[in-house]
Amino acid sequence: MDSCFNYGIFAQYLNMILKEIKQGKTDDYSTYKIYCIKSEEQLESGELEPPCLDCDECLTFVENRRIVYGYLFNEKDLQWVIEQEQFVRKARGLDQILRHSTSIQVNPEDFKRIPFYPNNKTLVYLDHNVIDKFHKEEEKKRRLVPGYADIQYVYSPSHLEEIKRMNNKEEEQQVMDTIRVISSSLFISNFRGNKLCLAHEDPDYGISRVLKSEVAPDVEAYRVITTDDRKIFYPERTNQIYTSRLTYDKVFNHEKIIAACEAFQWEEMIDEKGRVKHYTFVHQAIHALVRVLDDIGYKTDKNRAIKSSAHDIEHMIYAAGTDIFVTMDNSLKERSKLIYQRLGISTDVMDWDGYMEYVDYRAISKS
Repeated sequence: MDSCFNYGIFAQYLNMILKEIKQGKTDDYSTYKIYCIKSEEQLESGELEPPCLDCDECLTFVENRRIVYGYLFNEKDLQWVIEQEQFVRKARGLDQILRHSTSIQVNPEDFKRIPFYPNNKTLVYLDHNVIDKFHKEEEKKRRLVPGYADIQYVYSPSHLEEIKRMNNKEEEQQVMDTIRVISSSLFISNFRGNKLCLAHEDPDYGISRVLKSEVAPDVEAYRVITTDDRKIFYPERTNQIYTSRLTYDKVFNHEKIIAACEAFQWEEMIDEKGRVKHYTFVHQAIHALVRVLDDIGYKTDKNRAIKSSAHDIEHMIYAAGTDIFVTMDNSLKERSKLIYQRLGISTDVMDWDGYMEYVDYRAISKS
């Protein structure tokens, strides 16, 4: 449509004005203001066709117009402009993720799950980085092989997502083989409604499902966008002196953490033993607490690790269905411990050194 094309051109002009505003230019935009007022009058009278809101050109126009008008006509300041642009980026990012909800087509032949019968072994969830070291470090391989200790390892969809993003066929296959060896292909996921369940399934089936989905890059991109919130909305929480004073206890009792927890009903999420009872509620609660930790500035990721932290959150969620979560990432360890404790989840969190002592003790006890 010609009107959509015209709105696209207008949106580009508005974007140019936004750039000038953020650069601190002091133009009064008098001529432009007169044009805007006239355009709004024409829209109101029906002389101009309104934006359709179904195309990117019209949506971008509406988004940019709201922000520019707020600054030029409603006396909003530069900080408001920056905040509004962030809201738009987040809305766009979420919309991109939601577009995938109906695009993934799976068939019965994409699944081959064999029931798991509880064996009273301790369930352990290993972070991707631990599994990746199985073929590279002998001390890990020796301790993770079946039979070393009375341990049952599991893998999740997040492991498969991380394999997909490795972009190295040889290393991908090594991790797939490691999963088969150490976990006996025991899979944990919410494949029965809102429960975290266990079943044996060769990772080839899961990876084929993951390859059909293109949502992961958009989830990673959204994670990058949201980590800018602290810099934009809470710049006072970005300096090193502030972050160095964020102790575990101070964050655990932070008013924003408490408020986030109070938004959820504990008895709906967790049973009396600290086990996950309702996957969706726990999923929402963990994501909410991660966002608060981001805003507070507690154990935040380095820039290069922000994308992969999207998968770390999912690892944290799936690991909540096991006895022990093992990670080599100290920030993930500290965040997981705090979130599990706050939500009453009974899963222990260990780094590799701590787990090495634990599994060695279990091996000695077994013999």
